[in-house]
Amino acid sequence: MENIIKSSRANKKNMISFNTNLFETNIINLIFVIVVLVYLGGDLLKDSLTTRKEKILEKLNALENRQLQSLQELENATKQVEKIGDQIIIGHINNFQDIWAQNKNLKELASQKIRQYRESKATRLMMEQKKGFRTLLRRCKDKAVESAIQLSKSKMKTYPIQHAEIRKMTVLWEKQTSS
Repeated sequence: MENIIKSSRANKKNMISFNTNLFETNIINLIFVIVVLVYLGGDLLKDSLTTRKEKILEKLNALENRQLQSLQELENATKQVEKIGDQIIIGHINNFQDIWAQNKNLKELASQKIRQYRESKATRLMMEQKKGFRTLLRRCKDKAVESAIQLSKSKMKTYPIQHAEIRKMTVLWEKQTSS
Protein backbone atom coordinates (compact mmCIF):
# COMPACT_ATOMS: atom_id res chain seq x y z
CA MET A 1 0.00 0.00 0.00
CA GLU A 2 2.84 2.26 0.57
CA ASN A 3 3.73 1.86 -3.02
CA ILE A 4 0.30 2.99 -4.05
CA ILE A 5 0.45 6.04 -1.80
CA LYS A 6 3.93 6.87 -3.03
CA SER A 7 2.94 6.42 -6.62
CA SER A 8 -0.20 8.48 -6.15
CA ARG A 9 1.87 11.14 -4.46
CA ALA A 10 4.39 11.05 -7.24
CA ASN A 11 1.57 11.33 -9.77
CA LYS A 12 0.06 14.22 -7.82
CA LYS A 13 3.34 16.04 -7.70
CA ASN A 14 3.75 15.79 -11.43
CA MET A 15 0.28 16.97 -12.24
CA ILE A 16 -2.23 19.37 -10.87
CA SER A 17 -5.74 18.09 -10.59
CA PHE A 18 -9.05 19.17 -9.21
CA ASN A 19 -10.15 17.27 -6.10
CA THR A 20 -13.85 16.55 -6.18
CA ASN A 21 -13.95 14.82 -2.85
CA LEU A 22 -15.92 17.11 -0.53
CA PHE A 23 -14.61 15.59 2.63
CA GLU A 24 -11.03 15.86 1.60
CA THR A 25 -11.37 19.50 0.65
CA ASN A 26 -12.89 20.40 3.94
CA ILE A 27 -15.68 22.46 2.49
CA ILE A 28 -17.50 22.43 5.78
CA ASN A 29 -14.48 24.00 7.44
CA LEU A 30 -14.36 26.65 4.75
CA ILE A 31 -18.06 27.44 5.17
CA PHE A 32 -17.62 27.59 8.92
CA VAL A 33 -14.69 30.01 8.58
CA ILE A 34 -16.67 32.20 6.14
CA VAL A 35 -19.71 32.27 8.48
CA VAL A 36 -17.52 33.16 11.48
CA LEU A 37 -15.79 35.90 9.44
CA VAL A 38 -19.13 37.30 8.30
CA TYR A 39 -20.61 37.07 11.79
CA LEU A 40 -17.65 38.56 13.62
CA GLY A 41 -16.42 40.78 10.78
CA GLY A 42 -19.95 41.91 9.95
CA ASP A 43 -20.10 44.04 13.10
CA LEU A 44 -16.70 45.48 12.32
CA LEU A 45 -17.73 46.04 8.69
CA LYS A 46 -21.07 47.44 9.84
CA ASP A 47 -19.32 49.88 12.22
CA SER A 48 -16.88 50.89 9.50
CA LEU A 49 -19.69 51.48 7.00
CA THR A 50 -21.73 53.37 9.59
CA THR A 51 -18.76 55.59 10.40
CA ARG A 52 -18.14 56.19 6.71
CA LYS A 53 -21.83 56.93 6.15
CA GLU A 54 -21.78 59.47 9.03
CA LYS A 55 -18.68 61.17 7.61
CA ILE A 56 -20.28 61.35 4.17
CA LEU A 57 -23.49 62.81 5.67
CA GLU A 58 -21.46 65.36 7.65
CA LYS A 59 -19.62 66.38 4.48
CA LEU A 60 -22.95 66.66 2.61
CA ASN A 61 -24.40 68.82 5.40
CA ALA A 62 -21.28 70.98 5.40
CA LEU A 63 -21.55 71.34 1.61
CA GLU A 64 -25.24 72.26 1.89
CA ASN A 65 -24.38 74.84 4.56
CA ARG A 66 -21.61 76.25 2.36
CA GLN A 67 -24.01 76.33 -0.58
CA LEU A 68 -26.61 78.22 1.52
CA GLN A 69 -23.91 80.57 2.76
CA SER A 70 -22.68 81.14 -0.80
CA LEU A 71 -26.24 81.81 -1.97
CA GLN A 72 -26.69 84.31 0.88
CA GLU A 73 -23.39 86.00 -0.03
CA LEU A 74 -24.46 86.09 -3.67
CA GLU A 75 -27.76 87.67 -2.70
CA ASN A 76 -25.96 90.26 -0.54
CA ALA A 77 -23.50 90.99 -3.35
CA THR A 78 -26.40 91.35 -5.81
CA LYS A 79 -28.09 93.81 -3.44
CA GLN A 80 -24.85 95.76 -3.11
CA VAL A 81 -24.42 95.87 -6.89
CA GLU A 82 -28.00 97.11 -7.26
CA LYS A 83 -27.40 99.70 -4.54
CA ILE A 84 -24.17 100.85 -6.20
CA GLY A 85 -25.97 100.94 -9.55
CA ASP A 86 -28.70 103.09 -7.98
CA GLN A 87 -26.05 105.36 -6.46
CA ILE A 88 -24.33 105.67 -9.83
CA ILE A 89 -27.63 106.56 -11.48
CA ILE A 90 -28.38 109.08 -8.72
CA GLY A 91 -24.87 110.48 -9.18
CA HIS A 92 -25.45 110.83 -12.92
CA ILE A 93 -28.78 112.53 -12.27
CA ASN A 94 -27.13 114.91 -9.78
CA ASN A 95 -24.34 115.62 -12.26
CA PHE A 96 -26.92 116.27 -14.95
CA GLN A 97 -28.79 118.61 -12.62
CA ASP A 98 -25.53 120.39 -11.78
CA ILE A 99 -24.71 120.73 -15.46
CA TRP A 100 -28.24 121.97 -16.14
CA ALA A 101 -27.92 124.55 -13.33
CA GLN A 102 -24.49 125.65 -14.63
CA ASN A 103 -25.93 125.94 -18.13
CA LYS A 104 -28.80 128.04 -16.78
CA ASN A 105 -26.36 130.23 -14.82
CA LEU A 106 -24.18 130.65 -17.91
CA LYS A 107 -27.21 131.65 -19.97
CA GLU A 108 -28.21 134.21 -17.33
CA LEU A 109 -24.65 135.51 -17.14
CA ALA A 110 -24.47 135.77 -20.94
CA SER A 111 -27.81 137.60 -21.01
CA GLN A 112 -26.56 139.94 -18.30
CA LYS A 113 -23.32 140.61 -20.20
CA ILE A 114 -25.27 141.26 -23.41
CA ARG A 115 -27.56 143.69 -21.55
CA GLN A 116 -24.53 145.42 -20.01
CA TYR A 117 -22.87 145.61 -23.42
CA ARG A 118 -26.00 147.08 -24.98
CA GLU A 119 -26.37 149.55 -22.13
CA SER A 120 -22.72 150.54 -22.34
CA LYS A 121 -23.06 150.79 -26.12
CA ALA A 122 -26.10 153.02 -25.69
CA THR A 123 -24.26 155.05 -23.04
CA ARG A 124 -21.23 155.42 -25.30
CA LEU A 125 -23.49 156.40 -28.17
CA MET A 126 -25.17 159.01 -25.96
CA MET A 127 -21.81 160.27 -24.79
CA GLU A 128 -20.60 160.48 -28.39
CA GLN A 129 -23.79 162.29 -29.32
CA LYS A 130 -23.34 164.71 -26.40
CA LYS A 131 -19.71 165.19 -27.34
CA GLY A 132 -20.71 165.80 -30.94
CA PHE A 133 -23.43 168.16 -29.80
CA ARG A 134 -20.98 170.04 -27.55
CA THR A 135 -18.49 170.24 -30.40
CA LEU A 136 -21.22 171.49 -32.69
CA LEU A 137 -22.38 173.97 -30.06
CA ARG A 138 -18.80 175.19 -29.50
CA ARG A 139 -18.30 175.60 -33.24
CA CYS A 140 -21.56 177.45 -33.47
CA LYS A 141 -20.52 179.69 -30.57
CA ASP A 142 -17.13 180.20 -32.13
CA LYS A 143 -18.72 180.99 -35.45
CA ALA A 144 -21.18 183.33 -33.78
CA VAL A 145 -18.39 185.02 -31.82
CA GLU A 146 -16.27 185.21 -34.92
CA SER A 147 -19.17 186.70 -36.81
CA ALA A 148 -19.78 189.09 -33.91
CA ILE A 149 -16.10 190.03 -33.86
CA GLN A 150 -16.15 190.61 -37.58
CA LEU A 151 -19.27 192.65 -37.22
CA SER A 152 -17.82 194.57 -34.29
CA LYS A 153 -14.62 195.22 -36.23
CA SER A 154 -16.60 196.58 -39.09
CA LYS A 155 -18.61 198.68 -36.67
CA MET A 156 -15.46 199.87 -34.87
CA LYS A 157 -14.52 201.65 -37.91
CA THR A 158 -17.80 203.42 -37.77
CA TYR A 159 -17.79 204.00 -33.95
CA PRO A 160 -14.23 204.83 -32.84
CA ILE A 161 -15.17 205.64 -29.21
CA GLN A 162 -16.27 202.12 -28.30
CA HIS A 163 -13.30 200.60 -30.04
CA ALA A 164 -11.15 200.10 -26.91
CA GLU A 165 -13.87 198.27 -24.95
CA ILE A 166 -14.73 195.94 -27.80
CA ARG A 167 -11.08 195.25 -28.31
CA LYS A 168 -10.71 194.14 -24.67
CA MET A 169 -13.75 191.87 -24.91
CA THR A 170 -12.47 190.31 -28.13
CA VAL A 171 -9.07 189.56 -26.60
CA LEU A 172 -10.70 188.02 -23.54
CA TRP A 173 -12.96 185.88 -25.69
CA GLU A 174 -10.08 184.66 -27.82
CA LYS A 175 -8.14 183.68 -24.69
CA GLN A 176 -11.09 181.69 -23.35
CA THR A 177 -11.72 179.83 -26.57
CA SER A 178 -8.07 179.02 -27.16
CA SER A 179 -7.60 177.45 -23.74
